[in-house]
Amino acid sequence: MKNNLFYLTGPMGSGKTTFGKELAKANPDILIPELFSRNLKFHTEPNYRRILKIAGRAIENYEYAETADKNPDKIIIGNRCIYDCLAYNKIYYERGWISKETYDFSEKLCDYAFADTNPYAIIINPGLETVKKHLEQRWKETKKRKWGEEDMKFVEITCNVFEEFKGKENIHYIDHEVD
Repeated sequence: MKNNLFYLTGPMGSGKTTFGKELAKANPDILIPELFSRNLKFHTEPNYRRILKIAGRAIENYEYAETADKNPDKIIIGNRCIYDCLAYNKIYYERGWISKETYDFSEKLCDYAFADTNPYAIIINPGLETVKKHLEQRWKETKKRKWGEEDMKFVEITCNVFEEFKGKENIHYIDHEVD
């Protein structure tokens, strides 16, 4: 575990990106690396989507760790980590989008794919109503919706699953809107 590497994680629309940008503005010792974007097509089949997402996050986390090694005097903030993969495995399974076999395989893949299975993380999960408000604001401003955001049952389950990380080791859990 790297002492200068932290991850921001939580449901879509929770305020992760805004919070990270504000932290970086407030402290010149914070670095948020810009990584190559690995977005998937909206209609990627769910079983395949899970596996690709885990692989993509693992590669990104490796790149964040490399950045932390190269910048020991900086605080590196990564976007999402193993906790996201574990959460979304459970969410996809609870929604019935993936089979039990894919769920079990995805959990094992997380164990193998992530060098650090217990990283330092800040989970931002301000609650369903705040997340809905943030999503509606994003849709209004950008005229775009990210995958799954329009499915409010999906958003609700996502908020609930991320709440299960509250109190875990190496996790700072924020359950209110971050100013």
